[in-house]
Amino acid sequence: LGRTVWDNWLVWHARNKGAAVVDASDAVMAVHQNHDYSHHPGGTAGVWQGEEAELNRKLAGGAARKLTIEDAGHRLTPDGLVRSNRREWQRLRRIWRHPRILFEIFRS
Repeated sequence: LGRTVWDNWLVWHARNKGAAVVDASDAVMAVHQNHDYSHHPGGTAGVWQGEEAELNRKLAGGAARKLTIEDAGHRLTPDGLVRSNRREWQRLRRIWRHPRILFEIFRS
C-alpha cells in the first residue's frame, strides 16, 4: 500500500488471526517499483519520520507488531511448502535488539 509500517502490521495481523503466513520468495518473482519520495513535501525523511509515519507506528501497536517476511511460518519453495525455521530466530534477534518488545508482548 505504500505506507510506513503497514506491511509489517499486516504480517502480524494475519498471524494473530491464525492465518498461515508464507514466504514465497523462493518460488515467485516479486517486482517492486523503484521510486523516490518526491511526492511528499518532506521527501524521504518526511515519509519515514513524518507525522503520518509516526501515527502509523502508533496505530500498528509497537515494535512487537513490526513483523517481516522472516516471521513467516512457512516457505514456498520450488519443491513445495515447508515449515520455516527462521521465525523463532527472527523473534529472538528482534528482542535482543529491542528489549522493550518483551514488555509489549506481555502487556498485550
